[in-house]
Amino acid sequence: MPDFLDTCSNWLDSMCRDQLSQLVELRFGAASQQNVPATIGNDETPEDNGDGIVTVRGTRDYFIAVADYQLDGIVVMPAVGHLIVENGIVYEVVAPGDEPCVRPSDAYGRMWRIHTQPIGEE
Repeated sequence: MPDFLDTCSNWLDSMCRDQLSQLVELRFGAASQQNVPATIGNDETPEDNGDGIVTVRGTRDYFIAVADYQLDGIVVMPAVGHLIVENGIVYEVVAPGDEPCVRPSDAYGRMWRIHTQPIGEE
């Protein structure tokens, strides 16, 4: 019997990739990959500065299929310092607070959720 949740998750991932994504460029050092489909979201992470003051840090998140996250044609895991360029704005992959910079966005590990912060324009 097929896994109904896996089938639905796969369908949703493909719909987001095909219907809701924008094309971005991935960069790290001299390596790059253009025309990567990414669905865009955001996230807020509370951070305690140690003095009892809690601030909320927002990130721009990119949902990118694991198979699509490539640099120079090689599938890699997103890491702090990687860059995502969207419409001329450069975002750096970051690890907000105690969070990792990336995590699977689905139970089946087909899609990354990548946290970024804007660092400038091209």
